[in-house]
Formats: sequence, C-alpha cells, structure tokens
Amino acid sequence: MANINKKLKNKHKRKFFLKTKNQKASEEEKREILDVIEKKWISLGPKAEKFEKEFSEYIGTGRGLLVSSATAGLHISLEALGIGYGDEVIVPSFTFVATVNSVLYTRATPVFADIESERYPIITWDTVKNKITRKTKAVIVVHYAGFVYKVDELQKELRNRGIYLIEDASHSIGSVYKGKKTGNFSDIAVFSFFSNKNISVGEGGFVYTHNPDLFEKLKLLRAHGLTVLSWERYKGKSKVDMILLGYNYKPTEITAALAFAQFNKLDRNNKKRKEIVLKYRRELRNLVNFPFTDEDVLNSANYIFPIYLKDEKERDDLKEFLKNKGIQTSIHYFPVHKFTYYKRIFGEVKLEKTEEVASKILSLPLYPSMKEWQVDYVIDCIKEFFNVG
Repeated sequence: MANINKKLKNKHKRKFFLKTKNQKASEEEKREILDVIEKKWISLGPKAEKFEKEFSEYIGTGRGLLVSSATAGLHISLEALGIGYGDEVIVPSFTFVATVNSVLYTRATPVFADIESERYPIITWDTVKNKITRKTKAVIVVHYAGFVYKVDELQKELRNRGIYLIEDASHSIGSVYKGKKTGNFSDIAVFSFFSNKNISVGEGGFVYTHNPDLFEKLKLLRAHGLTVLSWERYKGKSKVDMILLGYNYKPTEITAALAFAQFNKLDRNNKKRKEIVLKYRRELRNLVNFPFTDEDVLNSANYIFPIYLKDEKERDDLKEFLKNKGIQTSIHYFPVHKFTYYKRIFGEVKLEKTEEVASKILSLPLYPSMKEWQVDYVIDCIKEFFNVG
C-alpha cells in the first residue's frame, strides 16, 4: 500500500480513473486516420470495405457491415426481419436502454424477460419460454459483460418455433462459446464499437449474418434503401435505384480507420482484460461476489468487471468510498423496465432476479492499458473499505 500511495501523492494522479474513456490515440490509430485524410475519401469507402471483410472473417463465415452505432444496427436488424406493429420481441431488462428502444423504433412491443440467476444474469430459454405468445417474432439476447450462457439452447428452441434470434453482442467482441465466436448463434448479431467497448471508435457498430438475403436487406436499410452508393459510383456503377425505405446509418472512413486500428490489437487487449479480471477475482473473492465463474472468464471478452455487494446500501457506500479515492465505478445496469418512460408505457413490471441483482451490482475499472499498480490500488482500496489488512 505504501508504494502505491507514493504514486498517488497529488490530486492529478489520484484522478487517473476519471479519464479512462479519453485514452490517447496510438500511433497506429493516427496513421490509419491520416491515411484516410491523405487519400481524400472520407465517406464510406475502401477502408470500411476492408474492415468489413476482415472482421467478418474473424467472427466466422458470414458477412457484416459497419454501421453508425450498435443502436442503428439493432434497429435495421429488426426491420430486416420484418418486425413491426403488432409483433412482440422478448428482451432482457438488465441491459442498456438501446436494446429495448430499438424494438419501439419499429413500433413492435418489447416484452421483458427475467435473468436466469445471480450467477448468470442473462436471459435463457427457461426465462423466455413463458413469455412467448402467438405475437412473438423475435428474441434479443445480450451477452452481458462479454459472457455467453446457454445461447445454443435458446437458438435451437426458437428455431423450432419459427422465432428469430438476435444477438446483442455489444459486450462480447471476441468472446467464444463452445468453440464458436459470438455472432454465430443467431439470425443477426450486432456488435458495438462505442468509446468504452473492446473496439472503440467513439460511435460505431457492426451487423453480421450468415443469411445472404438478410445481408442484402441490411445493406439497403443502412443507406436510404439505395442500390448504389458514392464509393460504388466512383468505381463505375452508375444506375441507382431506391427499392425500400432505409436510413442514414452509414459510418465514415475515419470510423473505419479507428475500427481497423483497434481490431488489430483486439486479441492482445482482450488477453490483458482477462488477466486483470482474474486478478480481481483472486484478490477480492472473500470480500465480494461475482457473476459467472473463473472458467467462464477464460472465454469471455471481459468487457466490464461487475461485482456484487451485500445490498444497495453497501454498494452505494463502496461507490462513494472509491470515488473519494479517485476511482471511477459504474452501475451496469439500472433495469430498463424501471425507467420512467417504460413505466409510463407498461406500468409496473416485476422481474425479481433482475431487480435484486441490479440493486447490488457495481463495475470496477477495467481497460487494457491499466497498469499493474493501478489494479493493485483498486484492490487495496476495496480491502480498506472492508477493513482488511
């Protein structure tokens, strides 16, 4: 503890965790961005094409598209599947609001399902099956924190009933389940490249499918429903048609450049995340509880590191204690069904396991550029909170 405190003598250094979302760009990222600027093509173009091909191959044998955000990706995924007014889509409440909001964009109705357990805070077939009605057209599963659980069973049961499955894989870029990367268990998968994700571009996302017809429809929906875009016209295609009502969900070449640079170090960064998570779990296991298991960590992208406290008061007390030590924490997530907007639409919805977990969960700092002494400092501060020497 003494050596760590020497590194944190002044206020500036004690606030290092408050700047984790604004890490300096690497030389590789700068080179990729400059390459775009020097080639003078900054709208969707060749770098995006190259990234789409290589990232799709990294996931599996399907095809994918860069989009302006994962929210946009979820929206056009539902649209591509023909989901709209009168349809129901089963969703978790234990997620970021975008998962659920995207259903409302199509005028379909989100139906909330509870998580399976404190150990596995993910919706599964067991928590979904009693929510299915004749109106159910799809289920969106979130691979929470980068972990995958029973998604193969969910996929099988839904397929047998003619119900679509969408993977909200925003947390799980590089996660593996039973030998396959996330994105390979659904009709369409959506990844997030938001500023704190494992691939970080500020705002961006990726949609991925094995279905060629869905791919072509997603491509149209991404860009106004137009058959030919600017880059394709530049390459010689001249005849343009609009064959459905689409959106302007295209990213820029600068987004693609950042994604490419981040992708090139993804596996290395995910390995670092895993090492930090295993250390946290090893050092804190007698003080707090965790979702998932140490074995699960080995196959996860480890997007965030959540812990469970005894109750909401202890959680909030620890959060304030760490804040005073210069350590930023977060809560992933406040249940969507408890937000004012959703209560106004659906009234009181009861999801006992989701509400219990959400009341005591806290995410500790986790990012691949964390120094060992920074991880030690977080651990020591938590031990101090619990009066453990």
